[in-house]
Amino acid sequence: MQNTNHLFLQSKGGIGKTVTCSYHANWVMSRHPGTLVAYDMDQENQTFAAYTAFDAKHFNVMREGSRTFDPKKFDPWAIDLMSHNGNAVIDTGSNSFSPVLAYIIENDIFELWKEQGKKTYIHIIIGGGDTYKETADGFNDIAEVAKSANIPIIVWENEHNGALATEAGKHFSETSLYKGYEKNIAGRVVLFKYNPETNGVAWTRMNAARLTIDEVMQNAKYDFFDKRRLNRMFDDVFKQLDAVGW
Repeated sequence: MQNTNHLFLQSKGGIGKTVTCSYHANWVMSRHPGTLVAYDMDQENQTFAAYTAFDAKHFNVMREGSRTFDPKKFDPWAIDLMSHNGNAVIDTGSNSFSPVLAYIIENDIFELWKEQGKKTYIHIIIGGGDTYKETADGFNDIAEVAKSANIPIIVWENEHNGALATEAGKHFSETSLYKGYEKNIAGRVVLFKYNPETNGVAWTRMNAARLTIDEVMQNAKYDFFDKRRLNRMFDDVFKQLDAVGW
């Protein structure tokens, strides 16, 4: 995989955009060393940029002295994206999600990237339990944009809050919503629900320290079982990403 852009999009906040970005950035570093180019476009909480190993760039796209977005300020970000031939992972954030997507559509950025030989993927996160309906609605809106621009979709299924199912018990992958975009879906990645008292504690600690999985494996402060549990979680995701036909 080379010369790709990976946009992580979902209108609902707190659903795991930065978590999925982190998983994907870890995978890029593992499978394609030296090619990661990271961007954190969140204008309030630059969590993705806090990972030192990712060296994520942040662009301020707010009007000075205001809490509104300045579309012109997205230009330096777009120019920077065009300057690389690596694999870009872009955390759009929840507050900047809509402005980022609007800027891309208005300026025909998807076509521009194609002209430059860049392969773009839109990553959409779907949550389970009580987050399912809102994230499914968000999936529909974003997937329609991807379909119109002929951009492949990677679906991340986050089971942390429960099963990805309708009120009738139908799994997301069996719904008409999913099937309507199935031809555009290049891959699916499930974030399995693990024991919150073991795997969950280890993940929370790792996430709070903003460490990569490689950094954890080399850190003496993490014991054998925490390392084993975290390695399993990342291995589960990495195997699914390996199976995507990039």
